[in-house]
Amino acid sequence: MDGEKPQSFFCDWSQVGSANVTGTFVKLPAAKADADHYLENGFTSAAGSLDAGASIDMQVRVAKEDWTNYTQTGDYSFNAVDTNYVDWTKSPAYVSGNLIWGSEPN
Repeated sequence: MDGEKPQSFFCDWSQVGSANVTGTFVKLPAAKADADHYLENGFTSAAGSLDAGASIDMQVRVAKEDWTNYTQTGDYSFNAVDTNYVDWTKSPAYVSGNLIWGSEPN
């Protein structure tokens, strides 16, 4: 358990401009199995729109404000097996509030 510590989001690069990628840490109203907070990524209007079937890359970092390590083994989306990019259903994605990819923690 990582506890209640403020966190910071950094977007280092994206095709839409790093300043146009947002990150907000949200506490779940009720903790779920292996999840009590999530990171919500979004985009400013200056990022433009994304055509159906298109994608972008984002290079982002997150850190606790005191720079202590995270304990990943209890995190819902943590994948200790793969060392390359893979489709990972434990990273749900939403468009306009509708789940379009993955699954939420139980």
